Amino acid sequence: MNLCERLAGLRPHIYGGWRSEQLTSALKPLGVKVGAIGRRIDGKKHTRRGIYRSDLAEAIAERSQNRPGN
Repeated sequence: MNLCERLAGLRPHIYGGWRSEQLTSALKPLGVKVGAIGRRIDGKKHTRRGIYRSDLAEAIAERSQNRPGN
């Protein structure tokens, strides 16, 4: 399951029908990098397009800190 599908499952009224290109465009202004994420499964290297959770968590924390009233 990719990130767009997970987001649509969480909030279908907002993210339903989103494609990866839309998500990339939405994350770019937040400074979240979208790129190749590599890992090994059963000794074979697999590369997929994705984001690092730490980058996303950092962007969310920064956004929350910069909201009025904080």
